[in-house]
Amino acid sequence: MKPGAPGGRKRFILIALALALALTLVAGLLFGRPVVHWFKRWRALQLTEASIQALNANDLATAETKANAAYQLWPFDASVQRQVARVMDLKNPRQAELIWSSTYKLSHDNEDLRHWIDAEVVNENIPGAVEEYNHLTQLDANNPQTWLTGARVLLADNEWPEALDILQKLLDSGQAPDDAILLYVQAAKLSQDPAVRLKGLDLLHKLSTRSDLLGLRALRALAGYPYPGETPEDVTKIADQLQNHPLATRDDKLAALTLRGMLPGANDDNLIQSARDLFPPGDSQALVDVGRWLINQNKNADVLKLIDADTALTRRDLFLVRLDALAGTGNWQAVEDVLNAKNLPIPEELRLLFLARTESELGHSDHADLAWDKVLAYVGDNPAKLRDVADYAMKLRLDDIARPALLKLTQNADTTQRRTAFEQLVNLERRAHHTQALHDVLADMQRIFINDPIVANDLLYTGFLLGDATPDKIAEAQKLSDHPPIMLSYKVTLALGYLTAHNPAAAEKVFSDLPSKIDWPTTYNAWRAVEVGVLRANGHLPDANTLAKTIDSADLLPEEHELLSYPVPDAKL
Repeated sequence: MKPGAPGGRKRFILIALALALALTLVAGLLFGRPVVHWFKRWRALQLTEASIQALNANDLATAETKANAAYQLWPFDASVQRQVARVMDLKNPRQAELIWSSTYKLSHDNEDLRHWIDAEVVNENIPGAVEEYNHLTQLDANNPQTWLTGARVLLADNEWPEALDILQKLLDSGQAPDDAILLYVQAAKLSQDPAVRLKGLDLLHKLSTRSDLLGLRALRALAGYPYPGETPEDVTKIADQLQNHPLATRDDKLAALTLRGMLPGANDDNLIQSARDLFPPGDSQALVDVGRWLINQNKNADVLKLIDADTALTRRDLFLVRLDALAGTGNWQAVEDVLNAKNLPIPEELRLLFLARTESELGHSDHADLAWDKVLAYVGDNPAKLRDVADYAMKLRLDDIARPALLKLTQNADTTQRRTAFEQLVNLERRAHHTQALHDVLADMQRIFINDPIVANDLLYTGFLLGDATPDKIAEAQKLSDHPPIMLSYKVTLALGYLTAHNPAAAEKVFSDLPSKIDWPTTYNAWRAVEVGVLRANGHLPDANTLAKTIDSADLLPEEHELLSYPVPDAKL
């Protein structure tokens, strides 16, 4: 058959199609995966850019949706992870810390490392922040942003004099980022030097005239700045600026109303009406915000008028605001009646929690005990429900309820949940003045957080209080104390170790060797108690008595309280 014949042409076409199909399959095998990956990354970057635009427009919901979609498509790009972390900074700070960590390990960008450290500070993960900051100083020590990060870390760890020194140098250098000014003000508020506090206040007033976010943040700080010399005219001016700032939120406008309510002759009815004016019809979130503001102003009856019983059943947060207001009126029987109704918009564990509290308030002790037992039995080992129980019980100072919930959380595999629970147990046992129980919690905590210097220091501190000051323990405290940066908490522990080991001269030298004088009245009561013990042991009785008068002894553990009467050497009496 000739090639040009119909049958030949048909055979030729079939052969060509087969070859084309074969080539397509080969190309797909060779290049298909890279093409798919390229498309996924391209689409992920598009979604990331859309998320950035939404975040800039304060549309957090859209920003989160776009960022998560980008991450699902292509999590291997630092810019994708970075945007997810930015969203989580606002949405879920604990998740943000993990994502900033991952972003830095992907990018090795110092700015990502700074964000990671900031997230650790927000989550009160101070040991992690200190460790990463030490790493940052090795990479970028001369950058003003690095100095600012260091000041944040020190301030978060209550080392505010050192933070103030760094910030002062930063301001003097002329290279201070805008955030440094607000951080300086935060540190200055803790100073006992009136000139330092006034300087911080003056800086705030200068910033408050700006129309940008920094100006708004300055106004927010001014609204909460404790300065007794402010006149009613000063307060009115701050309230006006805050209310009329172009970036002011509803919370800012409510804060301005709070300031006005502090003025002599303030009209409560006018303030309440102004607050209600901030609630557009149909805006449930505005109703929640205004309701909470009214509760803070002790206007519980107005909340009950603003949020009626039927409206409260439509949303969890509205229900909780009305319930808080009802409790604020002291009508606990009405609260119990509400909680015993059906179809409430809150989880069962919260209903049981509130019901147990109500039984306690009504004086039904037997019923209350059973109700609390029912709460713990209901939540079981569920971390989220245990967290609700622990937080609520801690808020009400119901230690016997909080303790078992927190103990269960310390056994949870989630490191963040576990650490938070341990820290709350530490606070609980200190508040209860149970030194041995506090030491035992710290010992359990160290078995999990083996390389955490803060936990190690706290464990040494409580051990010294209990009399365990062996040479090995003191050597361990010395090693922590010598590790940069200088941490007053570590110095206090070392001094206590020497004092417990009956070496008062070495204890005194720990503090005298520091590069700058300690402003003791601004430190924790417990630290001042240690210094009183050191002063007394070295015969400096007048200084010890003066410092002891600044201490709230109710804040001290029994062994810390004993330091206030530490024996004075006979020769120095």
